[in-house]
Amino acid sequence: AVDPKDLDGRSFVLHEAGSVPRLLADEFFARHDLEVDVPMEVSHIESMKALVREGAGIAFVSRCSVLPDLEGGVLGEIEIVGEKLTRSFYFVHRRERASSIPMRHLYHTIRDWEGGNEVAIHDSPSASYDLPEWGTHKNTQMAVL
Repeated sequence: AVDPKDLDGRSFVLHEAGSVPRLLADEFFARHDLEVDVPMEVSHIESMKALVREGAGIAFVSRCSVLPDLEGGVLGEIEIVGEKLTRSFYFVHRRERASSIPMRHLYHTIRDWEGGNEVAIHDSPSASYDLPEWGTHKNTQMAVL
């Protein structure tokens, strides 16, 4: 595990400005008063992984997007002392419409996914559910490569 200050001055391959992963990274850097070099901004995970493999820097990515690379030893994961970087996903749909089969499958896949926390999943519309309950909330851990 590394202390956040150990990342000061390092190169990071980051998502494009304005994206949620970039906002999380920028908040992390600001919270720890880190100055980092950003040689590349990209919008695709595969591009980020390729750049990290080539030595362009460290990246913040969703852990589930790199599991095969981690398991195969192609990429590595760095634990940051005192940090658990997460982001939330929300899925909502209109009450008056039943969920499509693909949407129900997505709900169940997310619900059954290991890790994270679900708040509520409802497969059929009902007037008894308040809007904040409707859908799925999932925290996914971010990995540092």
